[in-house]
Amino acid sequence: MKVEILHGIDGINKKAEAYVIIDVFRAFSTAYYLFYLGVEKIILASTPDIAKKIKEEKGFILVGEVGGKPFDGCDFGNSPYHVLKEGKMRWQGKNVILRTSAGVQGVIRATEYSKNVYATSFPGAKALSEHLRKMNYSDIKIVAMGENGRMPTPEDDTCAEYLKSLLLKKDFNWLDMLMIIIQADSFKKFFIPEEGFPPQDPALCLQRDIFDFVIKARKEEGQLFLYKINRNKKI
Repeated sequence: MKVEILHGIDGINKKAEAYVIIDVFRAFSTAYYLFYLGVEKIILASTPDIAKKIKEEKGFILVGEVGGKPFDGCDFGNSPYHVLKEGKMRWQGKNVILRTSAGVQGVIRATEYSKNVYATSFPGAKALSEHLRKMNYSDIKIVAMGENGRMPTPEDDTCAEYLKSLLLKKDFNWLDMLMIIIQADSFKKFFIPEEGFPPQDPALCLQRDIFDFVIKARKEEGQLFLYKINRNKKI
């Protein structure tokens, strides 16, 4: 198994048997909690206008951000805390539109280079590693998206290294990496009141391996969406 770590949207430029797109703060952490709460599928939108058009046509719930903040027309921001506090009754059986500046853009780009594109974050990294090894992909490219898909961030880089260590069955020093994450600007911004980010989000995003399912992308009738794969289900 060849496992390569890439960075940002520009790193997605070659064919691979499988791509894994990582966005810890916060797109795919949010996605894990949405699926946990009972969402059926998450439709991906590249722009706010496309997201709002899908919402108007389908009536789906719109979760999104531009520059980290909800844009006009969003029902919820890209925040695991905000979706989690609504409870399962709000999300059970629903379809959600997700538009973000990094993770969503990465998945959209990666589907141009692979039929097997996964989305992940710390809450489901171990489950994904076990699934990927079971699928026996020969070439896996892990993409740490970073800030807006351009600027590397330690939480995405660390998650990429963690996933690689799981795939290759190598040691990983979580505490050392955690210390780097919590000293970074990408973490500290959640505790600056004027920035307006929920301070509860990092605690939810940095939970490791709490979900035993996998998130994969699929194209269907011209639409790209994420869906949940239960690990006891044959694919």
